[in-house]
Amino acid sequence: MMNPLWIGLWAWIFCRPLSEPGQVFGWLKNWLYVKVMVKSRMKQELSEAVMKVLIDCPKCHAGQIALWWQVVAYFRIGYFSVPFILSSIFVAIVFTDLAELIDKWKNA
Repeated sequence: MMNPLWIGLWAWIFCRPLSEPGQVFGWLKNWLYVKVMVKSRMKQELSEAVMKVLIDCPKCHAGQIALWWQVVAYFRIGYFSVPFILSSIFVAIVFTDLAELIDKWKNA
């Protein structure tokens, strides 16, 4: 049951601290923004949804990773767990909210 914790933690770390300008994946966020939001022929709503899933929203990213993890598990062992997906999303939300609270506390 540790996997949802790791997925949620990864999603928050990847989408927030590591994707900020000057960080390890900052270039990737900028590149994806140009490719998906600026140069893409997709509608604005779809472009925003794709960005959220890929790098802009920890809970969306965690949900996608957990969903595909379960799809693979279903084909390998015949088991699909919705609680696994929900737990991963919840963990990403908790880390996001906790980081916001810490930032508010630091800047108070």
